[in-house]
Amino acid sequence: MLMHQKKALEEIGATMKSPNAEIHFGIGKMSEIRFEYGASLSAGRFDVQEIGAYSYAGGGTTIMRNVGRIGRFCSIAPNLTTGVEERPTDFISSHRVLQGLAVNHLDEAKDFLERNAAALEKCQTLYKERLGDDANKITIGNDVWIGEGAFIRRGVTIGDGAIIAGRSVVVGDVAPYQIVGGVAAKPIRTRFAPAIVSKLIELKWWLYGLPALEGTDFTDVETACDQIAHNITSNNLPLWRPAAKTVLTDGTVVDS
Repeated sequence: MLMHQKKALEEIGATMKSPNAEIHFGIGKMSEIRFEYGASLSAGRFDVQEIGAYSYAGGGTTIMRNVGRIGRFCSIAPNLTTGVEERPTDFISSHRVLQGLAVNHLDEAKDFLERNAAALEKCQTLYKERLGDDANKITIGNDVWIGEGAFIRRGVTIGDGAIIAGRSVVVGDVAPYQIVGGVAAKPIRTRFAPAIVSKLIELKWWLYGLPALEGTDFTDVETACDQIAHNITSNNLPLWRPAAKTVLTDGTVVDS
């Protein structure tokens, strides 16, 4: 990250908690990333398309790859790994040479692939469709807490309000307000009773920002839901459109 990028992001309250040299936008190449008001990053490499308001991530050896969106009010602990490249299990070999990857310096491999160009093209096409970056973005909902050292597989969707226990390996979707943990991660319990979960899913308070929580008891979810509903309807709260900036692939920062 460059100093002018840091200063531009600070204009919308987005903070970078580590030295500039420890925060990288992209892995291997620069990635475009959109920040909403109050978002925060610490050390790590971030191939993330968008990070929502007040959410924070990074620290330690964080590598976030192939993430489409991080929602608002997310708490993401250090040393997270997401979206690591996967290999095909149903081809003759899982090795990357059969996709023509990392062989430019290997004459034997290049000659082999030239002689088998049709097979290479088919293999590349199927690999991109099934396991490629564009087809397998990770989505992290709003008000999600991810514990330290977790691993999240490509293509996973983590629902609003979910909690991922530290060191868990998440290989499948996580339902809203579900707590999961383990290797591979399995449901432990829901955060709240089903009726309250349904209310929270319906309310989507993060769409209205902190004004939706005005006057609530933060520790009593049931009464808070009633107050949130009152705030939204009686006060005619508009959808929150926080200030946002995008760091483009050429390094410039623009309003978004």
